[in-house]
Amino acid sequence: MDEHEIAESLGSWGTEDGPIYLTLADALDELIRAGRLAEGERLPAERRLSAALHVSRGTVVAAYDELRGRSRIVTRQGSGTTVAEHARPVQRLDPVPPRGAIYDGMLDGGFDDLIDMRSAYWVGVDDLPPEAFELPTKAWREVLAGAGYHPCGYPPLRGLIAKHLTDSGIVTSPDEVLVTNGSQQALALAAQLYLGRDDLCVVEELTYPAFIDLIAALRGRLHTTPVDSEGVDVDLLDRAVRRVRPPMVYLMAGVHNPTGAVLCEERRQRLVEYIENWDAVVLDDRTLAEMVIDRPRPLPIARPDGSALDNVISVGSTSKSTWGGLRIGWVRAEAGMVDRLSRLKAVMDLGSPIASQVMVSEMLARSEAPTLRRAELERRRDVLARGLINRLPEWRFDVPPAGLCLWVELPVSDVSQFISIAARHGVGLVSGAASSPDGGYRNYLRLPFGNRVEVLEDVVERLAVAWADHQKRPIRSALYGVIG
Repeated sequence: MDEHEIAESLGSWGTEDGPIYLTLADALDELIRAGRLAEGERLPAERRLSAALHVSRGTVVAAYDELRGRSRIVTRQGSGTTVAEHARPVQRLDPVPPRGAIYDGMLDGGFDDLIDMRSAYWVGVDDLPPEAFELPTKAWREVLAGAGYHPCGYPPLRGLIAKHLTDSGIVTSPDEVLVTNGSQQALALAAQLYLGRDDLCVVEELTYPAFIDLIAALRGRLHTTPVDSEGVDVDLLDRAVRRVRPPMVYLMAGVHNPTGAVLCEERRQRLVEYIENWDAVVLDDRTLAEMVIDRPRPLPIARPDGSALDNVISVGSTSKSTWGGLRIGWVRAEAGMVDRLSRLKAVMDLGSPIASQVMVSEMLARSEAPTLRRAELERRRDVLARGLINRLPEWRFDVPPAGLCLWVELPVSDVSQFISIAARHGVGLVSGAASSPDGGYRNYLRLPFGNRVEVLEDVVERLAVAWADHQKRPIRSALYGVIG
């Protein structure tokens, strides 16, 4: 890009707070990370860029100095200033997830003799009433009288999901709902429809690991934006979207995975205002929205009157609030989007399993599963948290108000070696890097607490023994005796 194209791409960068040279450096950095300024591309001379941006040459000189310090650009005698190699975000080009990914426990079928702590799912349904998983006779007989094909979803279920979403804070009609095979298919359909090869999707700097793999499978690219204890930083997100102009933004604007953060209401309201001015499609993953413990269920992305934004696709699921084996999720979007997504889904499977849909219809009609699950969710979270605090005080984490995981920092630079040791002690773990599109957070573990209490207690002891092994020190364990 020449200086005029860069000036146009930067947009209204100068309206932000802070030293103007740093603001300019951040703005240029966004273009580099997004790949809009390519590796090896020559940047305009300071004087030309300053004229195009209507700032002093000293501002551009200082911004370039800042970017050199970040290893984003390099200056060589006779070659000018160019974008550094490897300046763009990590690109996962292999469409097949490697060994050591979150799917390993499911793919191995539980035959690897490990307690699987790699994927965040709920184990068992004994905390729910038995009748929750019975097929209602009358409804099932009516279904059997027909052909059984419902590509958009079992009509009564679409109506009940619409009511559930309306009650949750976003006005929804049945034709704005598509039933899918879990939330994973919902995400895949939306990404396939709106992202092409090498297209950019803006995501949080920590995100759902399977979405990273999904974008890799589509040969897309990811651009990250910061998160903190209150969820995504919506102001920095807006700045990134306006600069890199992605076709899609993927967020967990309710309950965040892996941190369990809940987006505060003030940020949610600002996010709605920002999204109304974006050209991008926003994919809002609300799979964990029901899994709240210490606060009310977060509201969806919607206007104050509950009306939806046309460029937002919301995704939900029963996998966490009831049982993953039902494989029932949904898309909520404006009717035209739903029609296009439905046609894409019909090409793939002609509809989700009808028995599961009938069963979920009954559950939603009673609206009891999420409320019943909350007490057990809190119990399991606290068992794992207390166990780690007592047995592994060197590990650091905040007890999350929602979600299914503890996001745990270990006092090492990389947890890979510890993961190997933990496997020898019977626990399957995944590095925090699996949640980072940029490959960071290698000193973190994502520890799910969806398993039964007795299993979580065993996990804590195994991890304590594995950590002592890693640190090469003896330990006394109530379950395994004296080791080392």
